[in-house]
This record gives sequence, C-alpha cells and structure tokens, in this order.
Amino acid sequence: MREIALQLDYQNNRWHAHNAQIRINADELSGLDIQIKDYLTKNYQKGQFKIRFYFDFNNFPLWMRQYMPHYFNRETVVSI
Repeated sequence: MREIALQLDYQNNRWHAHNAQIRINADELSGLDIQIKDYLTKNYQKGQFKIRFYFDFNNFPLWMRQYMPHYFNRETVVSI
C-alpha cells in the first residue's frame, strides 16, 4: 500500500489539500476524497493508497478554535 500525505487547511470557506504533486480544494471534505481518487486513477497504476491529511494549524479559522486541530487530521484508503 502506497502512502500519500497531504496538508489540509480551510480558507475562504473551502477545504484545501496539497503536497508537491497535487493541489485540490472543495466545499466539503468528501469532495476532496472524490478529487483524490480521480487524481490517483489518472496518474497511478491500480492499487491501494493510504491518504493522510494533516491539518495546518497556521490556517486554522477563528470559528474552529473551539476544536483541537488534530480533530481534522484524517486518514482514508483509496483503491483504484
């Protein structure tokens, strides 16, 4: 299983995820998942990928300060 790490942040009412190879954004976290699967399908051979999202505390919106930033760290497995 290949692992891919993405930095996750929230700016201008949209979720953003990026690393050196990919930069995506969506209104909902589920939209990021769809875009990642599309990206993997176009750029990689079949297999399983563990996607790890790490929230960037420097871009933590004021309205979310009631939550700990690690609550937004997430991990998902994508099969293509």
